[in-house]
Amino acid sequence: MRGGATVMGDNNFNMNNQGLVLGFGSYIVGSENFGITSGIRITQYLGDLLSDEGRNNLLFSYKQYDSYKPYKALFVELILEANFDFAYMAKASCGRKKILFF
Repeated sequence: MRGGATVMGDNNFNMNNQGLVLGFGSYIVGSENFGITSGIRITQYLGDLLSDEGRNNLLFSYKQYDSYKPYKALFVELILEANFDFAYMAKASCGRKKILFF
């Protein structure tokens, strides 16, 4: 840190960064109203994570280099999700709708 700047300050990071997201998953096991799914999500950001101020504050390296290569973050997330349905919407043949709880 140079000049008393904090690492997690909003000015150190590029807040308008776009990226590509690829994800997929699958249903593992479950019953009528309970299910477990898992998946993976990969995110690659296209722009630099650091703003001009973050580069000037020497974030992550704390050393001045002759050249700068943009820091394009890559995130890999493993996801395990459990869903429990406590109610569902039922519709009778006469057209009436009702919420049924388990």
